[in-house]
Amino acid sequence: MRFRELCILIFSVTFVPLTTFSQHREDTCKFAFNFISEEFEVENVINICTNSDQIPYQYKAEINMPVCDDTLCANVVIKLFGI
Repeated sequence: MRFRELCILIFSVTFVPLTTFSQHREDTCKFAFNFISEEFEVENVINICTNSDQIPYQYKAEINMPVCDDTLCANVVIKLFGI
């Protein structure tokens, strides 16, 4: 169950199409949305980055949450940059 939530989050951030892509990578990232895990009460912030013309070019997040299988849990940290 926990692994499925993590996969859904990764795929939704990675494959959500942005309207326009830009070659200029001036890193101005702002809050886009929160991903909240109800099972472990973990909140992760997803940011959207824009160039100097305010055109979005990528999503950015540092996902830090536990992934469990029956009785064993491990903390997973993923740095995600989706375009």
